[in-house]
Amino acid sequence: MTAHSERKDKRYYKSGELVPTDGVYGDAWGSLLPLVAGDLFPAHPKMGASKWFYESTLSSGLPQMRIGKRNIREP
Repeated sequence: MTAHSERKDKRYYKSGELVPTDGVYGDAWGSLLPLVAGDLFPAHPKMGASKWFYESTLSSGLPQMRIGKRNIREP
């Protein structure tokens, strides 16, 4: 299956729509967010309105925070 056909099979939701089922949802900007049925899909804080897709169940655990490269000085 190609990337194009996988993308076509996903159901996308717009910011402001009701969340249909509990789960972890991802947006077009790479954010992952746990949402509960009845919530509204949020807009991205910097990019505005987003498209959201179902990523996984809540029972699979909450998404891990991404930690970028940091310049850490060692004494």
